[in-house]
Amino acid sequence: MTFENAQSWSLADIGVPKLELGNEKKFKSGMGNSMTMFLLLLVIIGGFGVDLTMTHKRYRMFDDIKGWEATKLWLGERTWIFVGVGALYLTFFLSDLVPYDGLGDRFTDVAHGIFAVPAGLSPYKGAMSLLLAILTGFALDLYLALKSYHVMDDITGWEALRSWLGQRGWYLVGAALLCLAFVGISFLGELPLFAALRQVSGSMVSRIIRMVARVGPYLSMLAVALLILGGFVADLYLAMKTYLVMDGFTRREAFRSWLGNRVWHLRGTTALSLCVVGMFLFTDLMHLPGLRYENQKYMASAGGYLREKKYPEALVQLRNAIQKNPDDQEARLLLARTFLLMKKYPEAEKEFQAITSADAASFDSRFGMAYLLLATGRKEPALVELQEAIRSQPAAVEPHLLMARVYQAGGDYNRALEECRLALAADHDHLRAREQIVTTALAGKNYPEALREAEVGRKMNLLDLKMWIYQALALRGLGRFSEAEQLLREASTLNPVAASPWFMLGTFMEQRKEFAMALHCYEEGLKREPKNLTAMNNVAALSVEHGGDLRRAHELAAYLSWKYPRNPDYADTLGWILVKEGKTAQAIPFLRLAVAGMPGSPEYRYHLGAALLKAGNQAAGRKELAGAFRLSGNFYDADKARALLRM
Repeated sequence: MTFENAQSWSLADIGVPKLELGNEKKFKSGMGNSMTMFLLLLVIIGGFGVDLTMTHKRYRMFDDIKGWEATKLWLGERTWIFVGVGALYLTFFLSDLVPYDGLGDRFTDVAHGIFAVPAGLSPYKGAMSLLLAILTGFALDLYLALKSYHVMDDITGWEALRSWLGQRGWYLVGAALLCLAFVGISFLGELPLFAALRQVSGSMVSRIIRMVARVGPYLSMLAVALLILGGFVADLYLAMKTYLVMDGFTRREAFRSWLGNRVWHLRGTTALSLCVVGMFLFTDLMHLPGLRYENQKYMASAGGYLREKKYPEALVQLRNAIQKNPDDQEARLLLARTFLLMKKYPEAEKEFQAITSADAASFDSRFGMAYLLLATGRKEPALVELQEAIRSQPAAVEPHLLMARVYQAGGDYNRALEECRLALAADHDHLRAREQIVTTALAGKNYPEALREAEVGRKMNLLDLKMWIYQALALRGLGRFSEAEQLLREASTLNPVAASPWFMLGTFMEQRKEFAMALHCYEEGLKREPKNLTAMNNVAALSVEHGGDLRRAHELAAYLSWKYPRNPDYADTLGWILVKEGKTAQAIPFLRLAVAGMPGSPEYRYHLGAALLKAGNQAAGRKELAGAFRLSGNFYDADKARALLRM
């Protein structure tokens, strides 16, 4: 295998650990339940406290009602709000206590969609949470405004609603724009069409908007601060406009009046913000159970996303983990591997270097860096990193195997075999190491060693048909054709549904010019694996040359050419079949396509030249035949081509 093929390794190939998802219910909103419930209670109490203060102030100014009477009136006006908020809070609380998982999950989805702290949700739940919060706020404001219009101004119905809409017009526009931006980034960013937009906006827009959905505590606090400041700025703008236009205040007087009217809002919001910030900082300093963001939660979530190949989502979780604990080398290593899987090589290299700086003997970092260097074409530094990885962990198999692939890709089969032997010495039962030593020995034509290792591997696992085929290839390389054929027939008997022994038998028979038997073997293989394209092409090509079913050959070749219209092999097969059927005019475009796709094939030039001669184009046909001989004087149909040139 060349290294270009090795670039498609899976997570397991580069050592991404299998992470357990853990107790999902424990971290529903990105933090422990104790802290979530406490913060939620603070938000509710803070909101009602601010509302009570403002209501007392209004009663005292307009109705000369204060003290307990004002509180009783406030309680009467807010009864249903208390009931609703209390029910939602209890729903959130009880969702952890419900013994039925399905029902508990439903409660959880509803409650979190409204109240979950915006620190660890998916974009969909985050968007729903934001939308519900906005709608709930406007609904509460509408309810209070309509009641105020009815009591104080005797305005009801449509007139009151129009007055409210007029006063809240810009609030509604701003909230709609914010919600649309959030939903657009969260949802459209998931579509492949918007992948580029997501990458461009990831460092700017998503840090302001998407942070409300899937980021860690620090950025969440920043998001809350931005939202609070944005709200106060909008309120200040509208208030200043009102004071300046309706009351004739100067800017200084308008600003002082606004501060006087909003002093309790500002105090309450500041106190709540300081409480939230203090709680986050306190939980970072004090390891209290249930009151701390757990990196393992982020790691488990990232592992789940990686298994689903959702790399951007995994990156978010891993960055959260590192943001909380920059010294978490496990999270940083997984982040580097994720960048590697996404082919973001500069970012991956930076993370690997950071790990190596902290721990020069880190095997995982050295091996990952070697893989990255190979992926970016830096062979020599990669070999140095692999040597360091082996020095760090002498019993490791993977670095030896990767070094063997590097040497094999460069044609140095002896050094590749030496590395494979070292891998087997470290773990004699490592099947992939044994398989690689066999394939390396076959590539280097060291058939005795390939035969010996393949036989050992076959005995270790009789059901592994690859070793049967490798042993057959080694026997063929040693000229022991009958033994190779017998081995493949035994393999087909051992696993009657396997197609690979039949395909290999077909190849052997074709090389021995036993074309009828080769066709039979390919057809047997196709019965077991009907969509094997190489076997289909072999059947079509053999049939047209050696007396097979020409109609079936045409069907197979037409299917292949339709499925892969730019493939020169399939185009040549179909074109040559059309020539044999007497459809030369239809054949020539396919044969030209084959020659254009593979100009170094004398066989394809012979087919095109023969078709052109048959179509009456003598000059062009002879030119193609001469071109075939310039490429090779001894290709498969060279005698037929010479006969055509002599005519």
